[in-house]
Amino acid sequence: MDTQLLKMTGRPEDDDTLEHAAELLDSGQLIAVPTETVYGIAASVTAGGIDNLELLKNDRDANKHYSIHLTGPSSIREFVPKINLRSYKLIYNILPGPVTLIFDVDDDHIEERRRSLGSKAVDTLYKNNTVGVRCPHNSTTSRLLAYTETPIIATSANPTDSEPATSAEEVMEYFNGKIAAVIDAGACRYKVSSTVVKLTDFVPSILREGSITREEIIRKSRLHVMFVCSGNTCRSPMAAGFCRKILAGKIGCDVDQLLDFGYKISSGGVMAPVAQPASPGCVAVCSEAGVDLSRHETTGLTESDIMKCDLIYVMTARDRQRITDFYPAISPKCRLLSEKQNIEDPIGGEMSEYRHCATQIIRALEKRIVELEL
Repeated sequence: MDTQLLKMTGRPEDDDTLEHAAELLDSGQLIAVPTETVYGIAASVTAGGIDNLELLKNDRDANKHYSIHLTGPSSIREFVPKINLRSYKLIYNILPGPVTLIFDVDDDHIEERRRSLGSKAVDTLYKNNTVGVRCPHNSTTSRLLAYTETPIIATSANPTDSEPATSAEEVMEYFNGKIAAVIDAGACRYKVSSTVVKLTDFVPSILREGSITREEIIRKSRLHVMFVCSGNTCRSPMAAGFCRKILAGKIGCDVDQLLDFGYKISSGGVMAPVAQPASPGCVAVCSEAGVDLSRHETTGLTESDIMKCDLIYVMTARDRQRITDFYPAISPKCRLLSEKQNIEDPIGGEMSEYRHCATQIIRALEKRIVELEL
């Protein structure tokens, strides 16, 4: 087999070259494609592409996983139907870019894809109920993917125990005569493999760190959740305190480490006085549950905080109405903490009323906390 070298020139005829490359892929042949990280060997998941990739495994690790390559984030739902809030935020903050995202996928979706793609394609794409997704930030490969008629998988262009190719010349050294073509769009920008992120549980897990660091992944997926009541002296600080404790327990970290794990939990009041402490009853009830509110100071709502929050939980329908009247655009993310009832203010009441309020908040949080899961 003679491997074609398809050189990008920056001229209109590049479109003809990419159409030709797409035809090769759709017919089941293998080609090497540039990305911003390293060159990859691309194949169609149908039309014999997987079979040809299996043959090439003589020069590769047989246990290598392959990621689906897509033109952009909007295509991900075809392969990952359920995407929760933190995953969604990371997707749209970092893609397209030098990251491979690994999603959990349930059996029902896998069987549905099996009917449309066939068993071999599904068994290649979905391993251990996961699928890897890559949206390259490389205009050549993005355009190529738009021309293809079949889903495309790719993996780094290198034999086992060799460094990934970062130029067309290196690909030719590795695979000349073994693949149909190499698209030459110059040297890769980063020259290091993509960062691989497993989106599971409450915190993204970095399986391989590339040009994007763990800190950047956490920052770009960080969720800001705010709890709001009237005065920020009782219910909202209680809810924020209990939420921090529950989240820290699920993650396995200290409460003061939540920001490092990608969660900012705050509280505020629609009509909050300035820098007042939490009510004594609130402090006492929270202390009984191991939550310290002794240093809490009341905070009002600012437009900046409201707009930057990912989720706002309010205690009553009245408070939600007040907020959304001023800021209608935030209606979808401004929700009642308890879907069944308002959580009324216990201020000035007996300790039994504070405990009842705390119980309502904790029960509501236990249901709402799943909205923060990945």
